[in-house]
Amino acid sequence: MTTHDSGTTWSRRRVLASLAAVAAAAPFIRGTRGESDDSVVLRYTSHVPNSHGLYARVFRPWEEIVAEQTNGRIRWEHYVDGLLHGSLDGFKAIAGGVTDYTHGYATYSREAST
Repeated sequence: MTTHDSGTTWSRRRVLASLAAVAAAAPFIRGTRGESDDSVVLRYTSHVPNSHGLYARVFRPWEEIVAEQTNGRIRWEHYVDGLLHGSLDGFKAIAGGVTDYTHGYATYSREAST
């Protein structure tokens, strides 16, 4: 025979109801941003050329989605064609502050496993 602790059940219901209420109200209480320029510029680096499908058909459309969803607050500087680092140095480029967003291949580098 299973017994239920009404205190635990009530707490779970209360937590779930509270979360649901906050989720329902969140779009209406999020506030507005002023006219300040709070945009962020991120550096995207890649060893692939700008004609590569990964860049042209994946990153560029994704970049447009991010810009649209953030109302242009996230912007990108592009450094492709291996301009700032090669394919083996993605983790080093992130750790060294060379880039904010790049490819990192764990099978290419020992830094990924340390």
